[in-house]
Amino acid sequence: MIELSFGTSGIRAISSTNKNNMNEKTIEVLAHATSVFQKQGKVIVGYDTRQFSKIYAQIFCEVLCKNNIKTKMFPTYSPTPLLVFCVTNCNFDLGIMITASHNPAQYNGIKFYNKNGTLLCDKNGEKISDIYAKLAKLVKDEPEIIKSKTNKQNAKNFYFANFKKIKNEFLSLAKSCKIKKYDNKLLIAYTPLNGTGYDYVKNVLQDDGNTVFIPQIQSNPDYTFASCPSPNPENEQSWEKVLQIAQLNNCELVLATDPDADRLGSKVLHCGKYINLSGNDIGILFLDYILKYKILSNPFCVTTVVSTPLAKLICQKYKCNYFETLTGFKNISSVISSTKGDLALAFEESIGFIVDKRIFDKDGVSSALLLTEITQFYKQKQMTIIDALNNLKMEFGFIETANGFLDNVNCTKIVQKLIDYAKNNNILFVDYNKSDQTHLPPSNFVKLIFKENSYIIIRPSGTEPKLKFYSFSGGKSSELAKLNAQKQIENLKEIIFLK
Repeated sequence: MIELSFGTSGIRAISSTNKNNMNEKTIEVLAHATSVFQKQGKVIVGYDTRQFSKIYAQIFCEVLCKNNIKTKMFPTYSPTPLLVFCVTNCNFDLGIMITASHNPAQYNGIKFYNKNGTLLCDKNGEKISDIYAKLAKLVKDEPEIIKSKTNKQNAKNFYFANFKKIKNEFLSLAKSCKIKKYDNKLLIAYTPLNGTGYDYVKNVLQDDGNTVFIPQIQSNPDYTFASCPSPNPENEQSWEKVLQIAQLNNCELVLATDPDADRLGSKVLHCGKYINLSGNDIGILFLDYILKYKILSNPFCVTTVVSTPLAKLICQKYKCNYFETLTGFKNISSVISSTKGDLALAFEESIGFIVDKRIFDKDGVSSALLLTEITQFYKQKQMTIIDALNNLKMEFGFIETANGFLDNVNCTKIVQKLIDYAKNNNILFVDYNKSDQTHLPPSNFVKLIFKENSYIIIRPSGTEPKLKFYSFSGGKSSELAKLNAQKQIENLKEIIFLK
């Protein structure tokens, strides 16, 4: 039976009927481990559109109920932010979301949320993993192919009766995240990438008076993700279908959510071309607009060490408290829950945003509506949000980013090699494993600092077998800064592969 361990956002693994992958048997054992951990209380289970997701949700319900833990599941697939909203507003003690978020089609996974709507922290996640490992040792050898024993008809016995009510309340809250109303409505192309966002994002955008075009091939569930093999809005191939419909209808704004609709990507029509917005771009647009126009008391912003340093400069301008965490919304949510004042924005460079802490995890639905509002605002000024973004960078500095990665490498060995290289070549560095070098908990990150506003952060992925690079560099223009940031990654790879 495979090992299951917690990353930055729960558990993820390749899912199939093969005994060496995540399967119904591993989910059954994991559900028993969860019942040992939870012991009592009320649990709600949600799931996305992936293969086996609903079956896995039902298995959790069956096992937890047999262990005298009251457990319900949503009657249909839904976004992760709805599950989190349900946990906090319906007094559940634990939320379980069956999803692999933006991973390729062969993956599935599980996110666990405590009663406050926060992803289970490392210690509690490790407790479940440890219990699972002990129980897995007791399981007899499995056949090569796991045959399903789940009666799908029994799922109805576990359906959450108030699903429609909580869905409508969630949509009302997402709509209430608007700060101002504008009369100039937009032509918007949107894709849910065959995931859970269709009913939700379409609803809030159309209710705001906008016209929304959705590619038919990506509007309904398809667990093979045939039209977008890597259903991640950060991957350019995910945009092919929605850009076709955007160009056909001359849409001003193009939006995409990942399969569990907790992340938002965007492209904007500017000077006849569709320009991509990075997570950092959206983050600083959100932050500047919110701090200008939303009434907040003692505002604060939370982001991560691998997000743009421009956020800190914007916070300084508006006298907004600024906090940095390690990557992962479990870390961001922990800061939000322990900080007094009004949350202005929480975000990660990987296109995750919290624009209202009543929805306590990243949410692509409310984020889509806020980005639409900001686009409307600048449209009435005869500007695009690319114009606004350029103005922000002219004011605060052209600091751009470039990301890279290496697949299937020994992450720990490479991180140590880079630390040794920095020591031997008089390069300033921060070893995040040393608590005296940072205000954050120890982590297997390293930061190489070349000069002011030019540095790279290297870390292992918490959800995939890869080493990630985050390069930051200044320049006299955005174009030069981006080239510098990319050059730093190329130089880094040369160092890594030095004999």
